[in-house]
Amino acid sequence: MSLGNIRIGTRLIGSFVIVLAITMVVGLNGISSMRTLAAGAQAMYEKELLALSHAKEANIALIYMERAARGLVLATSAEQRRQSLQHVDEAKTIIKNEFDAAKALHHSDKSKVLAAEFERHYAAYLDNVNKLIELSSREGFTQSRESIEYLHSAAFTETVNKADDALTALTKQNELQAKTAAAEGQVLYESSRTVAIGLLSAGVVLGLVLRS
Repeated sequence: MSLGNIRIGTRLIGSFVIVLAITMVVGLNGISSMRTLAAGAQAMYEKELLALSHAKEANIALIYMERAARGLVLATSAEQRRQSLQHVDEAKTIIKNEFDAAKALHHSDKSKVLAAEFERHYAAYLDNVNKLIELSSREGFTQSRESIEYLHSAAFTETVNKADDALTALTKQNELQAKTAAAEGQVLYESSRTVAIGLLSAGVVLGLVLRS
């Protein structure tokens, strides 16, 4: 075997080893990136999307409670009043359960501040609802009632509006955080793709150089 053949064989083996090594690096980089993306997607689901879902359910229940409170004071019979009171209690339970579930998933300072703001306004609104229930329980079913006047008072409407605004702001914050997490995942994907293309290109170039 001539020296030239040995050198050619060595270059071919070297090219193969280099290409194989680069292929392994690309594969490991891809596996690592997929693992990171999967973990990020799971975290986004558990922290952001679930928190968003619970906050929206609480917001829906808050609207449901407001309607039930109106039904309570506008009832024209004891049965209607009883049903409205039951709906108010159901809404309270849903709000508590859904908000507590959302709050447990909050991890950013902004979300925690907004959650505390909602709790403050919601507590004031609950006080007003309880006062409304007390007023209606002492009244008959005439058109002119103190509970109706209180329902339409600025003191009552202001608290429910502030609670609703705070919960809406919390929902939007959860949406923003979910979008941010998704954008970070996209950046990681593009970075991984760039590294893979770069390594493959380098492998092709080195292989051609060693063969020449």
